[in-house]
Order: sequence, then C-alpha cells, then structure tokens
Amino acid sequence: MSAGKLTRDEVAELIQSAFLAVELGEGLSLRQAKAVDNREEQSCAAFRKLRESDEVRDWRRVLMEDLEKYPYLPHMDAAGFRYYIPAFIMALLECYRDGSGWTMSTLLCLRPKRDTWEHSMHHYELLSTEQRQAIAVFLEALPSFVDLDTEDGKLVSRALRDYWGQFLTC
Repeated sequence: MSAGKLTRDEVAELIQSAFLAVELGEGLSLRQAKAVDNREEQSCAAFRKLRESDEVRDWRRVLMEDLEKYPYLPHMDAAGFRYYIPAFIMALLECYRDGSGWTMSTLLCLRPKRDTWEHSMHHYELLSTEQRQAIAVFLEALPSFVDLDTEDGKLVSRALRDYWGQFLTC
C-alpha cells in the first residue's frame, strides 16, 4: 500500500482502521511513561495508580492536552507504543507543530537509528503488518499535508528509507 494520491481524511481512516481495536492492556500509560523517564521511585501500587487518570481503552479518546503534557513515547513498552502511536499520528495530521515535544517524540520514535535500532524494534514488535503499512503510508503522505520544518522532513525521509518504506506497496 502506498500513499499515492490519498487525502488527509483517507490516511486518517487508514490509521483508525488499522488500530481500531487496540487497547492499552497491561502496557505503560502516558503518566507511567513520564515516571519511567523521570526515574521516579514509588511503590508498585502508586505506579499502577498513575494510569487511573489516563484513557486506556480507546486511543481515539486520548486528549491532545495529554499528548502535549506527556510526550513520552520513547519510554513506552511495546504495548504502550502500539496503543498511543495512532493518537500521536492523528495529532500530527490534525495540527503539526514543529519543535513541540509531542511532534519530536512521535517522529523520533518512528525513525530507528543504528544506535537505537534494538529499542525501536522493541517498540514495533506488537504492530501487525496492517499497522506497519498504515504508519508507512502516513509517513509517506505527511509532507504533502503539512509544511514540515527541515529537521522533521529529514526524520520522515530517513524513517521511510531506513525502515518503514519496506511496508509500502505500489
């Protein structure tokens, strides 16, 4: 599958369809990922309690303000990444903001590099082929929908070249 001449709405529908039934399950929530990033010492019960304020059943209901406040995709486990990545992708489609924490977090997590390859592959391990294809189409189409700054454009291009491009078909 390739972005070709898909509209923004068609790409959004593709993402929504590919990730429709995904729930967080036992994965890390946004607030838990922040605690991991900050290396916060707390009891197991307190750590589990952090997720009570997060939307964990329907990623489409995750608030933009939560994505902005908790852009901790790099600190997610594979289940958390699979659950939250469509919310971050949809946010980029709807209101790309160069230099924002959530924009950088999203694009950096979708651009595996040699020194972070293993970590990135861990993030991607639960993604289905359909989900990988949807992400690849999103990355291919994004530059035609938003005016990416130079660095973000390079991240998208390299992400496609180094990994996601293999999931695009003619």
